[in-house]
Amino acid sequence: MAQAQHDTSKQQLYEVFIQEKADRSAIHVGSVRAPSEILALHSAREIFARRENCVKLSIVNRKHMIHFQDTEFLGMSKDKKYRLASMDYNV
Repeated sequence: MAQAQHDTSKQQLYEVFIQEKADRSAIHVGSVRAPSEILALHSAREIFARRENCVKLSIVNRKHMIHFQDTEFLGMSKDKKYRLASMDYNV
C-alpha cells in the first residue's frame, strides 16, 4: 500500500493564541500548518482548545506578523536589573 503524498507547498504557518479567561491576556500556545485560515482555526481548536478552558482562540498567519530584531536597540535594557521581579535588593 502506497503512502499518500501531501502537497505542503500550499501550507501556511499560523501562530495560535488563547485567552483562558475574559480578564486575562492572550498567550501564545503554538503553531499550526494549514492551507487556509478556516482549516487553521479548526486545527488550532482541536489541538489547543479542546482540553483547555478558553474564552477566545486567535490565529495569525506568520507572514502577517511584524518581527523586530535589532540587538543593539533591544539589548539596551539588559543593564536594568532593578526591573526584574527576582532581584535581591539587600536593603
